[in-house]
Amino acid sequence: MLKRSLTIAFLCTSVSLFGDPIVFNTILTPANCTHKLYHPKDKNIPRPYFSDVEIDRKSMTSPTKAVGSGTFLYHQDTKVLEYAISYSNMSSPVVMIHLQVGYAHQDGPIFATLYGRPHEKRIHFSHSKKSKEISRTKMAPDHKYGFLTGSVKLSELGDRSDSKPPIKEQKMLLQGGCYITIHTYLNEMGEIRGQLTPLSTKHLRK
Repeated sequence: MLKRSLTIAFLCTSVSLFGDPIVFNTILTPANCTHKLYHPKDKNIPRPYFSDVEIDRKSMTSPTKAVGSGTFLYHQDTKVLEYAISYSNMSSPVVMIHLQVGYAHQDGPIFATLYGRPHEKRIHFSHSKKSKEISRTKMAPDHKYGFLTGSVKLSELGDRSDSKPPIKEQKMLLQGGCYITIHTYLNEMGEIRGQLTPLSTKHLRK
């Protein structure tokens, strides 16, 4: 109930401040991931982010019941994307949440880090050139459940002209070509994923 109230408050405040946004929803599940998911008893689990940080497998659970949801408001005039994301029943503490560019069943580059940055034992580690962006996010790790809100401005990061071919982030977003990935200690490559789906196309500009 509290999370629902917070989400409603977030939506009402955003609409009153910015006017007529485009609304997106997402449901994050393990089934949406394009890679193998690992269980606590598995061996040789890949750990690209925190390989030198000790983890307690006894406290981990199966990732099959992990779930998340999100509501997003995109303001075309300001290019601001606001988000409210919740998640629960994760196998282990969440370490990062990324907004990525790519259509369903396709992997794509990271557009923004919404949560998490290297553990204090790995503070020298950086997976992105956007160090200022990472330094503003909350230190990982946290819990197996959570709720977060925030915003990211597309124009701050610009189009991915370094990609081949160049990625037009606003166009991808409006066409359903962006997704959220939530990473955990057990599944650092991502445990649940959800595509941002517009609830209506009536606001899209031709």
